[in-house]
Amino acid sequence: MKSPDSSPAIVASSSPPPLRSVQIQTDIPFNWRSGKPSSGKPTGLVVMLHGYQDHGGYLFRKLFPQGWPADELAWLAPNGPFPTPVKTEKGWKEAYAWYFFDPDLNRLILPPDTALRGIQAAIDHEGFAHLPKLVFGFSQGGWLAPFVAQNLTDVRGLMALGAGIREEYYPQPPAAWPVDFMHGTEDHIVDRQQAQKSHAQLIARGYQGHYELIPGLDHRGREDVGLKLISRARELFRSTPQF
Repeated sequence: MKSPDSSPAIVASSSPPPLRSVQIQTDIPFNWRSGKPSSGKPTGLVVMLHGYQDHGGYLFRKLFPQGWPADELAWLAPNGPFPTPVKTEKGWKEAYAWYFFDPDLNRLILPPDTALRGIQAAIDHEGFAHLPKLVFGFSQGGWLAPFVAQNLTDVRGLMALGAGIREEYYPQPPAAWPVDFMHGTEDHIVDRQQAQKSHAQLIARGYQGHYELIPGLDHRGREDVGLKLISRARELFRSTPQF
């Protein structure tokens, strides 16, 4: 009989076992805030996509602290589908994400498909599907914006603030909608030089649009950006779509 200490040694592995996954049906709610003219007959829709660990209401308040200034336009400010609450001195802050990309692994852990389906459902629920649309995204929402824009109808333009570019989210050949990027000069979260370079490469691929630096702005929304958004929406909704 072997002694107890004669058994083969068990060597501990320093790495975890491979990650397994399976798609499941979930009951994750999708929430949004919205508004429309009192006449009930908007001439266009502005879709606003917030940043990582943020929510639609916060972005709306930053862009429009005096309230929505465009009586003729409808707006939609959804929350991302994935909760990412933030601990603060006052308690837990409501916050969400649109997807999850691991930059260290260069791998998309949670793709944006769920977010897209939620945004489409919200637009349909509000009766906005037939309207011309401008898709605006801040930070993570700016990365997401072209993925959303190419899957909606009658998109007239895309705008992004404090965001970069994932080229695979931009259709080739180029979409008809222009791509306008804004970046704060005091934004130390997203590299504005790299964002400007990526935008220039997008224009070289055949897209239309411009890149604008906002003096004194850090990584957040601001009222002057909101006014630029409204002005651009009115301009694009007056123009004839090129399809």
